[in-house]
Amino acid sequence: MKPLIGITTNYIPANNYLREKVHMGAKRQEFSALSDDYVRSVVNAGGIPVMIPQHADFEYLAVLLDRLDGVLLSGGDDIDPLRYSDRSSGKTVTSHPVRDDVEFFIAKHIIENKKPVLGICRGFQLLNVALGGTLHEDLKEAGFMDHSLTYSERYMPVHSIFIEEKSRFFDVHGVSKLMVNSLHHQGVKDLGEGLISVANSEDGLCEAFELPNDDYLMAVQWHPEMMSYKYDEFLKIFKKFVEVCNNHK
Repeated sequence: MKPLIGITTNYIPANNYLREKVHMGAKRQEFSALSDDYVRSVVNAGGIPVMIPQHADFEYLAVLLDRLDGVLLSGGDDIDPLRYSDRSSGKTVTSHPVRDDVEFFIAKHIIENKKPVLGICRGFQLLNVALGGTLHEDLKEAGFMDHSLTYSERYMPVHSIFIEEKSRFFDVHGVSKLMVNSLHHQGVKDLGEGLISVANSEDGLCEAFELPNDDYLMAVQWHPEMMSYKYDEFLKIFKKFVEVCNNHK
């Protein structure tokens, strides 16, 4: 049977709009929303996507997580810096306590139970923080190049990453250099407990990490779900994730 893959959603508060024109009643509603790029990538890789709503009922979440074969922690808004630092520098753009509460509970449950997980962008950063790591609150302020390169289509490659050959991530792509997209202004500073960097950008920023002795955790900073829209190469990580989910059943 195809594995059930839970995908975390974006939290959209009541004072935001899903689109420019929206039914008047929707202005007072909160939303759990998800880009179709994630859904399409999971389906094309052989999994069955299940949206995880942003609802902070941990008893419900634990039951749902136990029924899933794996979890994809999706991208989105910044993580509250107080989750990894004693003080914010003021460079965080937008964070949502509800989403942070839900997803840190999910991350803790995943880690404790070694449930297969794929972290993308925010999900990559969240796994790092959940394991005791820290983030650069703003990359340009920290001396890195601009990584929020939004001038091109979401699926277009905009910079290089360099992959460690003795890594599971190298086994996925089979190359030591890869061009990726880039849509983030924060990034990993100190790696969480047990994590090793397996891919870095030209300016030395960690772009992918894994656990050396466990295959259940995979995480990348860029957005392969967007790139797989045009390039089959970026469906490989989803196929590998689905394979891991099947192996861990």
